[in-house]
Amino acid sequence: MDDSGRITVINDEARRLFRQGNMAANASAETISEQWMEHLRLRQVLESGIAQRDEEININGNLLLTNTVPVTVKGNVIGAIATFRDKTEIGQLLQRLTGMSYYADALRAQSH
Repeated sequence: MDDSGRITVINDEARRLFRQGNMAANASAETISEQWMEHLRLRQVLESGIAQRDEEININGNLLLTNTVPVTVKGNVIGAIATFRDKTEIGQLLQRLTGMSYYADALRAQSH
């Protein structure tokens, strides 16, 4: 996002999450900018220059974890980068990792 609050680049995964959250039918930069400014706290980051990390937001029933970081050049904030992850998917990955840990512990116990 540039310093005027306009989204300049959106990747495919972000478009998918926008559509999943019913935030924008066509997920264009213009329509998303206004809808997501508040949710991602982009205005605050642009004005303060302070990053927002691991913020949980609820978009129409979809939980996302977001990070918004200012982009600075020579001490001036010229934009911000926002990243977000589907919290449900993260939860599923954590469950898998926990399951693998239990499995490894069980194998270790059997070998002794």
